[in-house]
Amino acid sequence: MIAFGLYIILNPNLIPLIFRRIYIPVFVQYEWLKNYRINTIIDVGAHEGKVMAALLHVFPSVKYYAFEPIKENITKIKSRIQNSNVVLENVALARKNGYSQFLIYPRTELSSLLPFLNSDTRFNKERPKKRKVKTINIDDYFASKTLVHPVFLKIDTQGTEGEILKYGKETLKKVDIIHIELAVKELYKGETLFKEMYSFLTTHGFEFMGITPEAFFYPIFKPDTRFNGIFAKRSFVKKFLSE
Repeated sequence: MIAFGLYIILNPNLIPLIFRRIYIPVFVQYEWLKNYRINTIIDVGAHEGKVMAALLHVFPSVKYYAFEPIKENITKIKSRIQNSNVVLENVALARKNGYSQFLIYPRTELSSLLPFLNSDTRFNKERPKKRKVKTINIDDYFASKTLVHPVFLKIDTQGTEGEILKYGKETLKKVDIIHIELAVKELYKGETLFKEMYSFLTTHGFEFMGITPEAFFYPIFKPDTRFNGIFAKRSFVKKFLSE
């Protein structure tokens, strides 16, 4: 908390965000995007809307598609965000359309269609609640929709990012920048790890631009096996590197 307070003191322009219910550690992680005049945002795994609130502050007129399978989180998003440009879907994106069992953990940000690799995980000591949720294929969803460029895709689905994108190649063609959770060590059973995800995205016209560290405002002195990576279409790379 001391480090967080010092950061706010050194950046007083962030103080008004507190009164707008914008979570500052998330906002500073996405503020860099303002240089790219994003027109469409696809938010896969919207959770409770912290990222949505931050991105809508940066891009108040953007067309925003958000997907979140936990209905309680949908209720929280609706209570904090009223924006007619937001399309909020209470579904999980997956390989195909239908219904699947979703695992909801006490720390709901860890919830997933995939089980933890080990039952005795440091993230959870309780059994998850199991709930049947609707699933939609991302290509099927956007097949009839026009996405105005630049298109920014934020995807954080606790291990299923790889499957969503591998069965969403047509949508990927329309995306310019991706913010994605990556892992070098398997936490969820069957998740796609960094090496394979890197190979897949670079094969489909993207370049890896680096990582955006979680904004905890305190140092972590150990290797991070899960992190947020940025990929951009090659047409964006020159502009990206000149910033």
